[in-house]
Amino acid sequence: MKTILERILVESEILDREQEGFEAYKVEQEQRDMKAELAELDAMGEEEACLLYNVDSKAEARLYIIESYQDIA
Repeated sequence: MKTILERILVESEILDREQEGFEAYKVEQEQRDMKAELAELDAMGEEEACLLYNVDSKAEARLYIIESYQDIA
C-alpha cells in the first residue's frame, strides 16, 4: 500500500506529463495557425495585404505575422 506522499508524487508526475503534452500540442497548433495565416497572405494581392495588416508591403506583412507568432511562443 502506498503512502499518501507516494500517491501525491505519482499524481504530480502524471500532471507534469499532461502539462508537457499540452505545451507540445500548443506549440504545434501555433505553428499550424502561422502557416495558415501565411498561406492566406500569399493568396492576397499586395494592396489587400497592406490594408489588412496596415503595412507598406506584403513582405512587411509576412514579417509582422512571423514576429507575432514568435512573441506568442
